[in-house]
Amino acid sequence: MLPVANAPAQLYIQQLGQQQGPYEYNTVSEMVRRRTLRKDTLAKIEPNGMWFPLGQVPGMFSNRDWIVAVAISWTIGWFGIDRFYLGYGFIGAVKLLVSVGGIILWFASFFSTFDTTMSGSPDPSGSLALAYISYAAAFVWHAADVIRITARKLPDADGRPLA
Repeated sequence: MLPVANAPAQLYIQQLGQQQGPYEYNTVSEMVRRRTLRKDTLAKIEPNGMWFPLGQVPGMFSNRDWIVAVAISWTIGWFGIDRFYLGYGFIGAVKLLVSVGGIILWFASFFSTFDTTMSGSPDPSGSLALAYISYAAAFVWHAADVIRITARKLPDADGRPLA
């Protein structure tokens, strides 16, 4: 990973009250991804410079907020909006199709069952079973995403931790 424009080439880090470094930008970025460093970890550019939070370094953390991702995931995450927010467009679209597809199948099976109930024959299409399978898949997927986002285990599409 190359440094972002306006990002320092080297950084000094303060851990346990000790100045450590200098570290290359890519090394510090990897330490952030491994959760060794947090956004409130103090850093500086020059050996005798001023300390500042690591979260202020451009490109080190995601520009997407963790609490917003959690709120989206809990409320409308069923429809893949959480994945769209994190930058996973294709996965969000598939999640949307699974959940909306289940709703469409349920309505289709409901109306076909209503029509066939009058004639006495059961639902021949099996769309109700597909609707329940789709609901189950959407539920498991939604629950997994809520847990991963809440536990900070799902980064944004660029692999950066949420701010």
